Amino acid sequence: MAIIALDREIDHLEKKHYKTAHNKAQALWFIKGEQVNKYWTRVNNPRTPHDLIYRLIHPNTQEVVTRSDKMSELVRDYHENLQKEGLLQPTTEPRLSAIHEVLDAIPETQKLNDPNLSPLDSVITYIALTSTLKLSKLGSAASGKTINAIDAID
Repeated sequence: MAIIALDREIDHLEKKHYKTAHNKAQALWFIKGEQVNKYWTRVNNPRTPHDLIYRLIHPNTQEVVTRSDKMSELVRDYHENLQKEGLLQPTTEPRLSAIHEVLDAIPETQKLNDPNLSPLDSVITYIALTSTLKLSKLGSAASGKTINAIDAID
C-alpha cells in the first residue's frame, strides 16, 4: 500500500515539476521571444545532433579502444604531441641562442633597466581580477561564468 502511495506522490511531483518548467518557458517566451536577442537566436536555431565516436584505433598498437575515458586520454595525448611537435626543449642550445639573438636585436633605448620593474612581472590580486572581469562586456564568456566561479571560491 505504501508503494502505491509513493508512486502517486512521485507522479504528482513530476507533473508539478514539468508544469513549473512549462510556465517558466512560456513566461520567458512572452518576455524575450519577440525580440532579436540571444534567447531568440538560441530558440530559433536548428539543433544538430552531435557526432558520436564509438571507437578509436590506438596509433601504436592498432588496438581498438571503446571506453570513453581511454578514448579521451588517447585524443588528449595525440593533441598534446601535435602541439609539442617541432618545439625546441627549453634547455637546448639552439633555443637559448635564438633567445639571445632576439634580445640582442632590441635597441638599448627600449630595454628595461631593471627587468623586475616590468608590469608583466607583478602579481595579480583577487581584487584586480574581479574588478577587471566586472568591467568586461556583459554577456561574454569572461563576464558571467568566470565571476560566478571566482565568487564561489571566495
